[in-house]
This record gives sequence, structure tokens and C-alpha cells, in this order.
Amino acid sequence: MYAVEAAGVSRRFGRRVAVEGLTLQINPGEIVGFLGRNGAGKTTTLRMLAGLLHPDEGTVRVFGYDTQARGFAAHGLVGVLPEDAAIRVMGTAWENLLQAAESRYVRPEEASRRGRELFALLGLDDRADEPVRGFSKGMKRRLAIAMSVINDPLLLVLDEPTSGLDIESVVVIRDVIRELNRRGATILLTTHTLEEADALCDRVIILDRGRLVACDTPARLKASVPYEPSLVVTLLPDAPGVADEIQRIPAITAVSGDGGRYRVGYTDLPGVLEALATYSRRTNRTIAALQTSVPSLEEVFLHVTGSDLCSRPVASVCWTDPARIDKEGGA
Repeated sequence: MYAVEAAGVSRRFGRRVAVEGLTLQINPGEIVGFLGRNGAGKTTTLRMLAGLLHPDEGTVRVFGYDTQARGFAAHGLVGVLPEDAAIRVMGTAWENLLQAAESRYVRPEEASRRGRELFALLGLDDRADEPVRGFSKGMKRRLAIAMSVINDPLLLVLDEPTSGLDIESVVVIRDVIRELNRRGATILLTTHTLEEADALCDRVIILDRGRLVACDTPARLKASVPYEPSLVVTLLPDAPGVADEIQRIPAITAVSGDGGRYRVGYTDLPGVLEALATYSRRTNRTIAALQTSVPSLEEVFLHVTGSDLCSRPVASVCWTDPARIDKEGGA
């Protein structure tokens, strides 16, 4: 049984097609990242996969439950963190958590036990009785994550979980995502941070104009991009003309960079390593660092969509009102 299965899913808002013909299967225990420009259909897709928005066409199943025919059963298995999570800033962190537990029909004693565990995991245990109005954005985000998983969901849906946060909160939240996954949760997340997708996700799905255009592991996606093999070499001390000297080495096809750090193209790896070692000895320059260069997820995104992740946003749908089109948000 798949954790999530979508078959021929489409959704429109008026004349605008937000998602078209989406078919995918997500296995239990996976962390799957959704990448796409603003307006590509990420948020609409996640809302449908979480059972919060019905597709116009096709079906979505969560652990075997059809989200339309058996929506209540599916809903009980899901935890959702929208980008604009609703938190009562005048209430305390603990009051917000208990309210979330009540809305998900979690028994009070279970909510108390799990709440203490989650607050400790998220570094909120010493802030539980403080009003949320004094929290930073990062602390509010941590609280929102605790609220989204208070029902111990099998499927956790996170929309931009680390967007705009301080480094400390980003590190904490990424560690918590890994821990929740280790405990058995299947996790779907959207992100604009390609490094985050690469570090966290078992698979990455790329959406473009409402269509799924790529789906695979980060490693396989990067391996699918045509590229010229290259090395990044750091030579010290640096001096004017080093790039020109390296370019004249027969085993090297191209050179770029400066300041002692150079990207070197090659056709024969053993040959270029031997040539660089010879050059280092002849010029008394130390090879301080050497690493192979492979395509990044950013290059994968550019390859499959023809544009980068920061292109101009288009119309998108918000979490709170499925009928409203937000002209400035990010779907």
C-alpha cells in the first residue's frame, strides 16, 4: 500500500489550470520534496494530497483511503503545516498546542504527554507558558510544527517549513523532520532551497506550470543532466596568469575561476590528476583542495524547466481559502 497515490489529478481555478494530469506514488517512510517556481502548482498539489482540497479530476488515496469518499478517515492520518499557520499570538505556546490537539480529537492526557515530548524536541519546553506574541518567527514556526504533529500523523505535509528563518531554527527544524521520519512519518515538503531538498529528501518532484516534469532521487536527477566532467582545484599561492598556465596543460579542456580556485574541465581523469600533480611540483604551488564537480539540483531544475527557481511569480492558491486566487503568493 502506498502512503499517497494520485491518479490523473487535475485542479482548476476559473480558467486557470493549477495542476494537470498528476500521477504519482509515494511509499511509506519517504521524504519527498516538491520543487517549482511560484505558481507551478506546489501548494495546490500538497493541499490535494493532504485531502484539504478536492481535485476536479482524478483520485487521491492516503494509505488506501480515497480522500473524497473516505475523507474523514484519511484526514485523521495527516498532519499539515501551511506556510501561514494560524497561531493565536495572545495565547501561550501550550494553549495553542492544546487547541490544536482538541481540533484533531486527541485525548487530553495523550495531548499532554505528546506535547511535552514535542516541545522538548523542538526546544520549546522552557517557553511553553509564554505568550506567543513575544516569539521570533523561528520560534513560531517550531510551535506550528508541534501543532501539526500533535495527532502523531502517518503523513506530514510541510509547506516551506524553513522559509525565512534564522540559521538556528533551520537546523532545529531539519533535525526534527529527520527525527519524525525516523519514527515512521512519511513527509511531503515544498521548498525553494535546493540544498535543503538535496539534504533531506529521498526523492524530488519538480513541477512546472502544473505538470510533473521530473521525479527521482537527487542523485539520479543530477546524473541525468548532460555535463562536461570537471574538477575544482585550489592552488596556493595564487598569482596572475595561473589560469592561462593550467589551460596549456594537454589533459585539460577548459579552465575558469580565479583567486586560487579553478574549475578544470577534462576528458581523462587519471591524466588530468597526473598533469596537475606535475604542474604543482614544477611551479611549487600546493594543491590545497581538490574535488570532483557534478551537476547541482539547480542545474537539474534549469535543464528540465528551462528556467531557474527564482523566475517571476504567477497567480497561486492560498491554503486558507481554496476559492481565492492570490496574485502574489507561491503555489
